[in-house]
Amino acid sequence: MTLVTLIGRLNATEGYEFVYSGPTPDCKNCKIKNACMNLDEGQMYRVTAIRDVEHKCKLHDDVVVVEVERIPFDLSVDVRNAEADTIVTREENACERIDCDNHPICRPRFFVPGKYRVLTVGDQLVCPKDLELKRVSVEKA
Repeated sequence: MTLVTLIGRLNATEGYEFVYSGPTPDCKNCKIKNACMNLDEGQMYRVTAIRDVEHKCKLHDDVVVVEVERIPFDLSVDVRNAEADTIVTREENACERIDCDNHPICRPRFFVPGKYRVLTVGDQLVCPKDLELKRVSVEKA
């Protein structure tokens, strides 16, 4: 399924990757906001095609109509929930161990709590807090 959305003209290049961070208050009264705010908050996307349509925007000088695809990303989950083709509910991880090699997948900077579809299951992680975690590849459910 082709996903169509709007992004700032400066970012409208094939291959550009971004995380949709949700609506902003500045967009509240915009006439085309539904075309921009049609993605899943916290999901990574890649621009696959650029259409020849631009609109004016208060946040960006102009926005461009683009086609995007979801990009799976890695996340840590409890080993009991690490099963492909399942939906897991993942809350914010409170771990503050920024020195841990797993920190980027335990607390991704763009993470939004919610339901995620497990696509693939990776290795068990070595956790300094002795939690039993696995690396999984996910997308928003």
